Amino acid sequence: MKETPRANVAFILHTHMPYVRKNGSWPVGEEWLLEAWAETYLPLMRLLQDMAADGWGKLSLTFTPVLVEQLQDEYMNHRLQVYLENKIRQCLQEIDRLGRLGDNRRREVALFYLDYYMQNLELWGCRHRKGIAYSLRNYQEAGRLEILASAATHAFLPLQPDQWSRLLQCRIGLDFHLLHFQAESEGFWLPECALSGETNSLIDWLSREVRYVVLNYSALKDREEDSPLPHRIGDSSLLAIFRDPTLSNLVWSWEGIPSHGAYREFSKRDLEGEGLQYWRITSGETDLWHKEVYQPEEALMQAERDARLFVETLEGRASSLSQPESALLVACYDTELLGHWWFEGIHWLRETLRLLENHPRLRLCTPSEFIHNALQENLPIFNPTITSWGKGEDFSTWHNQKTSRLWEELTARGKRLKKAMASNREAGIAERPLLQALREYLLLQSSDWPFMIGKGEAEGYAWERFQSHCQRFDHCMGLWELKLEDGDLERIEEVDRLFSDIDLSRLRDITQGR
Repeated sequence: MKETPRANVAFILHTHMPYVRKNGSWPVGEEWLLEAWAETYLPLMRLLQDMAADGWGKLSLTFTPVLVEQLQDEYMNHRLQVYLENKIRQCLQEIDRLGRLGDNRRREVALFYLDYYMQNLELWGCRHRKGIAYSLRNYQEAGRLEILASAATHAFLPLQPDQWSRLLQCRIGLDFHLLHFQAESEGFWLPECALSGETNSLIDWLSREVRYVVLNYSALKDREEDSPLPHRIGDSSLLAIFRDPTLSNLVWSWEGIPSHGAYREFSKRDLEGEGLQYWRITSGETDLWHKEVYQPEEALMQAERDARLFVETLEGRASSLSQPESALLVACYDTELLGHWWFEGIHWLRETLRLLENHPRLRLCTPSEFIHNALQENLPIFNPTITSWGKGEDFSTWHNQKTSRLWEELTARGKRLKKAMASNREAGIAERPLLQALREYLLLQSSDWPFMIGKGEAEGYAWERFQSHCQRFDHCMGLWELKLEDGDLERIEEVDRLFSDIDLSRLRDITQGR
């Protein structure tokens, strides 16, 4: 009996947070990362642990180098332990307080949170104290996970001042991916899925390093249909795979799956107690004052129903394809959406992956598996224009009137650093300041600062961070140019402590065009 052709499905979760270690605490700063760690990364690791142990599921992840550096950091791991222990203490206080008030409904929610945070603390202590990268390597070796490389600090590559600045991000990103995960990556996540026709030289360079990149479906907006096929980019050997618009809108739109009334309300916190989130969304029209009390069991049941809805949508997409076995349907989301913003999102993902295991019409895979098995002789070719997964599918979220000064200051410092790194100065003479200036420049390049400024979200913090890195860069460059070291250098190195194993000689190669 002839086997029914199955459409290929790949889940790609993009995992990124900017560098916040010792750069502020609350409401943005370290607390931002600790929340995502506790509510997204640890539950995700439990899912991966179960997949590897029981032999089901396939998932692809990016973990940006700047995030991995923080998740591996001893200081940040201590901060996580304190954070989880504090959450447990808060839950115990709330259980006592709400019991005395006779508020049994919210007390049940506090008991749920107590169990949740105790499980996460145990998981971290028993399995991930060696660092998340160690665990991810094991899950990748078990064949249930593919980890994609990305740019060092998640720079918006098309808007960087020149090719050198782009290659700096990519070279360091690839090198530290190999360092952390002990394996080269076949895929590369272009930050914000951003690409333009002006980055052809970057595409040529990447084609010698990786097999594929992930782009937004808007990259093919001049075509009549959204394509589930990989495409070759221009004359290069680099392939592009594309986020599926139907699957994207099913989750990302205002009316998408996470907006269901049973799910936990993110925005409302209890200000009279310990700030826990006791309420459900209720409806999009319900203001924060009138939200109903959250019911965890009902929310998890809704996540399971929504997993079935998602798979039904996938089945519909597959049935519309003339050659489903040649198609790759890419479900692609920010990892932090699941668990942190959408509290039940990891449970939804777990159930979705379970439903797809051994599905008669859908084949769960990683992008690399699909590319290795796909016929590539006659793949369509396209030449990218401006594309991103931002609002308007262009660059306006990051480059606008509010951010123009940021790009001017970045350009000036990039020229200064490039000149210094291209010099023939004898290696080893006061290289510490130059290395730290390089780190500060990488942090200046982060797409998070123009995003926050352009969107007006924590805009003051983003400007403060950008200006502080400008000042530290200028100080370190002054020390290097004068062949000096001082006490401030050690302080700066401790605050912005990442990429300690940077190979300057390797970076000088790209400075010289190699």
